[in-house]
Amino acid sequence: MEHVWLSGNLSELPFPFLLFRLWKNRLSGTLEIETESGITVDFKNGDICVPDQRFTEGDGMFQLKEQFAGEIPEIERAESLQDLMESGALTPERMWDTLQALSSQGLAPLFDLADAGYAFHSEHGWDEHEILFYIPALDLILDGIR
Repeated sequence: MEHVWLSGNLSELPFPFLLFRLWKNRLSGTLEIETESGITVDFKNGDICVPDQRFTEGDGMFQLKEQFAGEIPEIERAESLQDLMESGALTPERMWDTLQALSSQGLAPLFDLADAGYAFHSEHGWDEHEILFYIPALDLILDGIR
């Protein structure tokens, strides 16, 4: 069965409904949303996956440094998550909680998008060893609607 809803506009299929369909069909791949900055969200088996690449090559490390600027001096010198762990600047629990919060907060604006094109591509999927953690799609839908 062909999924004609895998590309379209959020004005016709709002983000929470799209997210639910991706979860229900247990799809894996990348959702691209056409905004000024171009947002991509990765999925594996219907849930959102956050690859470690987001915090090594993406803007995730910058966001993490910004989160603790002024509070933790060692964070400015850190170039990777491993550097932060080895410096003792953050406890593993605090870093984990912060990474999950930053990732979830980054998705929150998608619930307010009323008109943006989107396309889901299943050509690329992340291997388990590349995924840092998952964000359950149903939990995100509930949080986003609230």
